[in-house]
Amino acid sequence: MITSYIQCHLNLLVTSRQVTVQTESERQIDKLRRKEERKHRRGTNNGVEDDLSTVNFSSLLHASPTALPQGTIRKHHKGYEEVIIPPTPTASMKPGERLVEIKELDDFAQTAFHGYKSLNRIQSRIYHTTYNSNENILACAPTGPGKTNIAMIAILHEIKHHFGDGYLHKNQFKIVCVAPMKALAAEVTSTFSHRLSPLNVTMIVTTPEKWDVITRKSSDMSLSMLVKLLIIDEVHLLNDDRGPVIEALVTRTLRQVESTESMIRIVGLSATLPNYLEVAQFLRVNSETGLFFFDSSYRPVPLAQQYIGLVV
Repeated sequence: MITSYIQCHLNLLVTSRQVTVQTESERQIDKLRRKEERKHRRGTNNGVEDDLSTVNFSSLLHASPTALPQGTIRKHHKGYEEVIIPPTPTASMKPGERLVEIKELDDFAQTAFHGYKSLNRIQSRIYHTTYNSNENILACAPTGPGKTNIAMIAILHEIKHHFGDGYLHKNQFKIVCVAPMKALAAEVTSTFSHRLSPLNVTMIVTTPEKWDVITRKSSDMSLSMLVKLLIIDEVHLLNDDRGPVIEALVTRTLRQVESTESMIRIVGLSATLPNYLEVAQFLRVNSETGLFFFDSSYRPVPLAQQYIGLVV
């Protein structure tokens, strides 16, 4: 069992008048905090002191419409409150569910999974749609289940369609992976470059802002016209400050598909989010065949969470 401490899952800012809580697993708490901040700013502008110090961690939790999981322990201490959420039990294998063995992949695809014996549960559930169809995909899963391999399977699917006469026609397609940060883009580049090196394939890994600049230039569409697969990592950042850029990229891609009648597959990888149906609709994902949502019970290793709220 892995215990998630404050550094990983809770950003807590405490001042003499304000408590701000942010956590990805509790989006509603974050929304409440932002609402309180707006009220505070309006009050200050009107000459009214809106003392947020009275909003303690307990009230934030009670105000959230998301119920805490069964077995949650709450401890009250002098000056702070502690909430411990136990790990979600691992979901049992369903009838007919099995792990896809790497030897079932095409020979060229097996080289990208060197050292693997099989895909994990989440990857196995998504494998058929990802590798054997052109469906747009939205995969929502908690941190740590191997979403990178889902992207790799989609990449191998695209490569498979450009083999001809025993030769890979690399000049016929481009694959783009959009990562939210430069550091993450560098990590993805290193991982994919190593695993795709036997195929001598190079893909484009970029940030949303960089790809936005490239695709915005209507005078030079030669690169974007070759894109056949667009992978958007951390697509849940649509609800972040950088959301409008990601939204513009998706909209521009969909418009290109409609205007040129070309095929550009979109694969969105996301953390678990409550409005995954709306995100799937935005990405033009068929909710019956291309939408996959996994809660924390599908984590390879159960995760306990610990939150500490301070009141000053």
